[in-house]
Amino acid sequence: MPESLLGRLEKDADLFERAGDRKTAAGLRDLAITQRAANAAMRDKTGLVVFLRDGVSTSQRQAIERALSEAPGVVSVMYWSKEDALAQFKRTYAANPTLTANVTADALPASFHLRLSTSDAFDRVAALAGSMPGVDKADVDLGAAVSAPVNIGAAAAVSAIAKCRSPAPSVSP
Repeated sequence: MPESLLGRLEKDADLFERAGDRKTAAGLRDLAITQRAANAAMRDKTGLVVFLRDGVSTSQRQAIERALSEAPGVVSVMYWSKEDALAQFKRTYAANPTLTANVTADALPASFHLRLSTSDAFDRVAALAGSMPGVDKADVDLGAAVSAPVNIGAAAAVSAIAKCRSPAPSVSP
């Protein structure tokens, strides 16, 4: 999201604050913080997540892990099973039981989370991963850049804004 829109979110947060809606104001500020962290992760490109296709074989998974671990510029590779992904999802959204209640491990992909030494390695490693059998998608890993409390506040803001009849309350300066 462009910085100009993030600035607008913060101005809208000020309007909600002045109108007495502190919850929405705080959520809008959290949304701006979350988006700035995501923008930084997209710009820095030192985290890569490689999502695996359902039904990937053990030998395919091991070959993917080996190739990624040996790729120049890769600092670390961590495998997340579907169950690991579910546990992380439930930790991240613990404050929103409605969201987590019906999600099962089968709904989430197994994945590899990589740390890269520099952003220069990103495109090369992502292309390598994307070309391997058993890989569904390789993309920027936003998970490390965005914290759960901020995500939860941002979700509350988006929900509150959706309920509003106008984009921001009308307050005289």
